[in-house]
Parts: sequence; structure tokens; C-alpha cells
Amino acid sequence: MMNLLLFKTKKGYSLVEVVVSLAIIAIIITILFNTVLITIRISYKNFARSLIREELSEISTLISRDVRNADQILSCTGSACEMVRDGVIIRWTLCDSVSVCRQESQDGINYVNLYQTLDFIIINLLNFENGFGVDENLAQRNIVFTMVAEHSNPDLSISNVIRQQSVSTRNFSR
Repeated sequence: MMNLLLFKTKKGYSLVEVVVSLAIIAIIITILFNTVLITIRISYKNFARSLIREELSEISTLISRDVRNADQILSCTGSACEMVRDGVIIRWTLCDSVSVCRQESQDGINYVNLYQTLDFIIINLLNFENGFGVDENLAQRNIVFTMVAEHSNPDLSISNVIRQQSVSTRNFSR
């Protein structure tokens, strides 16, 4: 009888307890997995936004350098800016309606693309304007340019990333 009592006091987990504990673990794992997925999506979107800002910053730096180093600014209005440096005509323009291109020409007719923005970025607007000048003859004029971009993947819904910069030049002429 004593053996029978000892045997009955040793209990294991019932099937119901095991199923309930598995269900609780499954719910916790599902919540953690969804949290990880959301975190990955947010990180990817932030990374894509960062790449667009980086690309716009690079374009701004290149345009600013060309404007500052130009011997003569021919025209910087609308979606194109043309300048001369060391006898070569340099043109920054919106090419194929979604990319910014840097083109060079020796004769002003045949242009060669030397730079084009990457495929993941769509440039919706590239606009050059004449800024303020020091005197009336426009010898020292600022060039203001604005770019509006978005990511090429519509699922990321990254749009209206704006970059505007003013560049001073001492060689503006019309």
C-alpha cells in the first residue's frame, strides 16, 4: 500500500498542460517574429532614405564644384546649367526625365555623359535659378538649385526628399 501511495504522488505533466504551454510559446514566438519583421522593414526604409539623401548630397557637391571652378557661366535657368571650364562646356541637366546627368562637350553640339544618378533614385525636379548678385552687371552672382527626389521602389513610399543649395560664383555672364 505504501508503494501505491508513493507511485500516485509522482505526477507528470498532463496533455492539457503541455498543449497550453506550447500555445503560449507559439504566441510569444509569433509576436517576436512580427516585431523583428517590422524592425527590418523600418531599417530598410531608413537605409533607402539615407541613400537618397547621400546621392542628393553628392550631386550637390559635384554641381557646386563645377560652378565654383567654371571660367564662365553660360546659362543656369530651368532644368539645365551650362558653364565653361578650360575650354570645355559642362552641362548639368535632367536627362531621361528621371536622372541628373553631367555632360561635357568640346564643340557645344555633341555632348558625352560623364555622370548619371543611380537607378534607385528618381529625380522629379531639377531647377536652376539666378540668385542675388553683388552688382547690377551680374559679375558676381549666386546660382540656386533645387532637387526633389524619390525612391524608385513605390512600396517604400519615400518621396519629396528635397535638396536646395546656393553656390556663389565670380564668373557669371550672359
